[in-house]
Amino acid sequence: MDETWSDGLICEAAALDAALTEPFHAPIAALLAYWRARAIEGVMPRSALRPEELGPLLPNLFLTDRLPPAGTAGPGSGDAPSGFDLVFRLVGTEIARFEGEITRRRLSALIPPAVDPELWRHYGRALAGEVCLRRQTLEWQQRAHVRYEVLLLPLRRGTAGIDALLGIALYRPLDAATDAVLQGEGPFR
Repeated sequence: MDETWSDGLICEAAALDAALTEPFHAPIAALLAYWRARAIEGVMPRSALRPEELGPLLPNLFLTDRLPPAGTAGPGSGDAPSGFDLVFRLVGTEIARFEGEITRRRLSALIPPAVDPELWRHYGRALAGEVCLRRQTLEWQQRAHVRYEVLLLPLRRGTAGIDALLGIALYRPLDAATDAVLQGEGPFR
């Protein structure tokens, strides 16, 4: 297990690559390589995303759509207090096992910006075109329980700005002696 763990964002390309050398990180490294091979000027066209090419990664993947600014679309749109909001369009089965079914739910309804500002900084930086890995120790019943890592990758549907994000989330128990990706158990449902 990585003894140099620290919660926070890793955004610089060389530091990001260095952080993904453990066998545990193979799914994140594979998705990052997939995205880099298809990105144009730092953003992958949404049309280049082929789920059939991502087979073993699918349970840990999620896709979000940026919501239009408040007042420009129908019900469910609108900005969170941070100036943007996202809706989870697709969520992999392993993420759902940990966090419950969050497909079609807004980020602001799940985790308000005041509850986890670092998470919101991560999503904001991704919407600005930055590729960052977030490491976070999740707590449950007042004790550190699992290490959570998520990579967000900018996507674009047309010629406009970044309007979607592709993400991958991995979970590792703190007492793990293995590099296996943790399967959901329920405390985060």
